[in-house]
Amino acid sequence: MGFRGSPTGELVFEDCRVPAKNMVGKLDGGVAVTMSGLDLERAIVCFNALGIAQRALDISIDYAKTRQQFGKPIASFQMVQAMLADMYTQIEAARSLSLRTAAMCEGLEEGEGGRGEIHKLTAAAIYKAAEATSFVLDKAVQIHGGSGYMRDTEVNRLYRTGRVLEVGAGTQEVRKLIISGELLKN
Repeated sequence: MGFRGSPTGELVFEDCRVPAKNMVGKLDGGVAVTMSGLDLERAIVCFNALGIAQRALDISIDYAKTRQQFGKPIASFQMVQAMLADMYTQIEAARSLSLRTAAMCEGLEEGEGGRGEIHKLTAAAIYKAAEATSFVLDKAVQIHGGSGYMRDTEVNRLYRTGRVLEVGAGTQEVRKLIISGELLKN
């Protein structure tokens, strides 16, 4: 659909033997390695989401200032102004959580990810960043009207690209399970 800079595809390893010298981590410890890496991936992907959302806001502001309707720019209409304000607020909330999360990842020790506070925080940060980006993209298409629906427009490309943020590195539903699971631990 989008995100052409990061091709997505299925990998199948059937009867695949890996020499001991090429093994990452301990035997049967692959899940821990993957989960630890996922925490860092989630923290990094937050900033991809923020970049997409910020670009959508920027082009929506420009469009709202230049698109004329009823003899004036659509930016003069309160409903458009409200959408722009909501978009900005969502981005800033996601940015704050993403920056806090990135700071927590600084100096993360090997094997420390995949559980505990960092696991909960990275899941929460990407959850919020993906949710905010989807919200912003939806409003951006709305502001652009019919042109936002046209395939060759930038806002349409951003909309298609942003969709992966709610399913990549764990779905939004999985992220909620991680957050709640960590919150409910004794």
